[in-house]
Amino acid sequence: MDIDSEALLIRMEHPFTYTEAEYQHFIATVRYEGDDVADLTRGKAIVFNLTAASKEQTESPTPLDMSDWRGGLGLIATVKLLDA
Repeated sequence: MDIDSEALLIRMEHPFTYTEAEYQHFIATVRYEGDDVADLTRGKAIVFNLTAASKEQTESPTPLDMSDWRGGLGLIATVKLLDA
């Protein structure tokens, strides 16, 4: 994990289906000011905005770039590292 990043790339262990599409990869950005991605390594649970990403995007040189995003599945999730 790049703890200097403002976003994370998350891959769900088990994809899920919503409106007949399968989702497994998400770009996660911190939802609340004052929270930091690095806080995950200290055992803190952080609330993230999750934006669905294609497998192709996750394999690109810039997987966290959302400049081409034009809508799609978005979620809010609390994330905590289990090994932290």
